[in-house]
Amino acid sequence: MTIPNVVSLVRIALIPSITYFLCFSNCTFAGIEYKYIACALFILVALSDALDGYLARKLNQVTTLGKLLDPLADKLLVIAVLIVLIEKRLVPALPVMLIIMRDLTISLFRGLAASRHLIIAASPWGKIKTVLQVIAIAMLILSLPFAIEVLWVSITITLLTGAQIIWNNKEVLYERTT
Repeated sequence: MTIPNVVSLVRIALIPSITYFLCFSNCTFAGIEYKYIACALFILVALSDALDGYLARKLNQVTTLGKLLDPLADKLLVIAVLIVLIEKRLVPALPVMLIIMRDLTISLFRGLAASRHLIIAASPWGKIKTVLQVIAIAMLILSLPFAIEVLWVSITITLLTGAQIIWNNKEVLYERTT
């Protein structure tokens, strides 16, 4: 097991802790509301996304498993937290469903591309999308003003990047005969 893959697995393993603290966000521990613990863990796990990628490249430990675990950790983190936020009525279901549908569509599209031995390159807009989603979710956890508006901005970019990925790689949709 490579170090970057361990980092990705730790990221995934921390998701239940984040959702636990979020579910009981009005409780306190040592005078600290759980929502602050949930938010800190969420940001830590989100930021550690850069760490596993950096380590994989720096240590020359890029693996097929890592290519699967890293985006899986990202999607599980965002979706799990957003589902809890729906349950706590801190976010409406529609924006969350849009994010889930986009991620599912792009995951299936990337899978189709991979089955045809095509690689879909990451876009700088994808990083911007991720940063905006993390900011919006952190704001939602803390019930900050304009959190929903920031979420909608992130969703707009999320949907646009999804459309861009499909448009720029539309040859994936056509059957190749070799």
